[in-house]
This record gives sequence, C-alpha cells and structure tokens, in this order.
Amino acid sequence: MIQDNRWRKRTVAGIQVESFYEGCFLTCLGRVMLWVCTFILTIGLLLMIFAAGEARAAEPSPADLWKGLIAEETNGSYELYYATAWCVRNRLERGLWHGLVALKRKDLDRFVAENVSYVKARYDKNTEGLAKEAIEAAFAGGQDPTNGATHYEDLEKYPLPGWAKGMKVTAVIEGRTFFRKDT
Repeated sequence: MIQDNRWRKRTVAGIQVESFYEGCFLTCLGRVMLWVCTFILTIGLLLMIFAAGEARAAEPSPADLWKGLIAEETNGSYELYYATAWCVRNRLERGLWHGLVALKRKDLDRFVAENVSYVKARYDKNTEGLAKEAIEAAFAGGQDPTNGATHYEDLEKYPLPGWAKGMKVTAVIEGRTFFRKDT
C-alpha cells in the first residue's frame, strides 16, 4: 500500500481517526475567513446605521419645511400650503420621511428665492410668510383638511402614480389629490 503523507492518524477521545492535513488546514482557514467576513459585515452594518442616524439628524426641522412647501407648491396658495403641511405632519407622526422631495434640490435656496420674488412681483403674495404660517398652523393642531393623508399628487398634471394604487383618496384641494393607505 502506498502511503500518502497527507493523511495522519490521531486519537480523539480514545478512538483512532485518520484526518487529511489539507482538509484540516482548509477547515481552519474557512473558520478564519468566516470570522473575517462576519467582522467586515458587522462594521459595514454599524457604518450604515451611523450614516442613517446622521442623515436623520440632517432632516429639516418643521420650522425649515416652508422651503419645501414653496418648492412643491409654487402657486403661493395658503390653502394648498396648509394642506401639504398637514400631509407632512401626518407622515412624520407615522414615522415616515417628510416626503417633500423638493427639499433635495441642490439649488433649493436659489429656486425658492426666485419663486418668492416672482410670486411677489406677479401676484403680490408673500409666499415665504404664507408657507411659514401654514407650517406653524398645521403643527399647532386644528382641523386636518386632508383627513389624515400621507401622500399627494397633482392628478391634473400627472397620471396616477403606482404608489397610489390601493390608497384611499381623502381630499382634493386646488387640484391636488390627497391619499392615505388604510391598514
């Protein structure tokens, strides 16, 4: 019989077993790799959690949401600002993101300033004041004109979005349709 040097005999708990050296080495290497991968994944997960916490900390306060109202609803209507502010409040109370996509604009400050100037010159409306007042009023309480809506869309300009399928229409205010998912 040809002896293969890769095999080794040893005694484990009084029983003689043969083990394959390379197999043992690969098993040990596999365990080390498993620990390394687990460590890397744990660090990555912790970094993601930290980054998410930082992102939440950077979210605007209700006092700064007025810029989002102006950027989302450029017509300067207090009723629409107020309804949108209630929608934002409803989202935040349910633990959702505020939903004002316009706040992500890189040129938000310039866009808002131009819009405020345009509406002031054309319609003699103080949109900044109206938006701030609407946010303050909605977050102070009172009657919710959206009936608990958490989403809205201008269905006069855009088709029904996919996210709205299966949601209940709670109100239509100045062309904006407000939705709520009943659970």
